[in-house]
Amino acid sequence: MPQTPLSQDQIQALSAGAAFLAAYLLAAVAIWLAGRMLHARVSPFTMGIRHWPGWAPLSRTWGLVLAVGYPYAMVLTGAFSAGDIGLTPVDWSAALPWIVTLSLSGALWIGLLWGAHRRRVPSEGPHLSWLATLADLLTNEGTAAVARGALVPLAGTYWGIWLAPVAKMVVARLSPHLMVRLGEPGRRETMYLGWALDWFAAVVYAFGGGVWGALIARLLGRVAAGMAMRLAARRPPAPSTSAASTR
Repeated sequence: MPQTPLSQDQIQALSAGAAFLAAYLLAAVAIWLAGRMLHARVSPFTMGIRHWPGWAPLSRTWGLVLAVGYPYAMVLTGAFSAGDIGLTPVDWSAALPWIVTLSLSGALWIGLLWGAHRRRVPSEGPHLSWLATLADLLTNEGTAAVARGALVPLAGTYWGIWLAPVAKMVVARLSPHLMVRLGEPGRRETMYLGWALDWFAAVVYAFGGGVWGALIARLLGRVAAGMAMRLAARRPPAPSTSAASTR
């Protein structure tokens, strides 16, 4: 059976997504190689560069600008459709009951999972300011919008929504910098939470919330996870069996 050739819109969308992916992976590899070079050359100069406190806010700012600006620029150039990435008006009268129900139940579920994890594992992610947290949420939703913009024309609206978080997880596995983070306690939990929020946001998006509903879901999920982990950390650990037997 002959295959249907890709349309011009599909080729444009896939090309725009591939360009973003290539730039992301090149930047990730460059950062990883630079870190290895700095670790290999120990001197006051390299130590000062490695421990400069401005790296985190600088990388977060550039990531936010690219993740939010790129899909918007692709919509202006016609490579992405505004509807494919979620930048369309939301019928709040129809979507609001779904958004509220799904957001609250999903936030509760994420809070329970991360609270239980914090009671088992004494490590947690880095303490970020609210400004940094909001920047990360916007960055993650921006990259999800890029994935939707590239995949929806090819796979359709339904499958494009669900393939977007899959694509983000696969890309993270291709980045050596992020693979290092997956092996570090504390930072690993932050990545897992980001992936969970990707799926949570996709569910709310699919039920008519669009990008705005997805952002609400991400924010509520992040707040619930943070509150649950802080509450779990305050609980005293349960006495072990060996300790109880010595009394």
